[in-house]
Amino acid sequence: MDGSLSSLEQLSFERQLKNDPALRLNVFLQRKVYTLLKHYRRKNLKESARAVHDKLFDDPVNAGFKDSILRIFKS
Repeated sequence: MDGSLSSLEQLSFERQLKNDPALRLNVFLQRKVYTLLKHYRRKNLKESARAVHDKLFDDPVNAGFKDSILRIFKS
């Protein structure tokens, strides 16, 4: 199974959502959790990228690397 619903299953699920407040709440909460996790992962990825950038470009030990990269993009 690929996680998708057939047209009939989709209609049935939508009907259940309409008629079942508990299911509606659970779906809402699941979507919120998914969104929060997505934002959390994105934030962590940005922080990791920032840490690598800072290490490569702000650390005087890597000045040669920084100059090489900047020359590539100036061309």
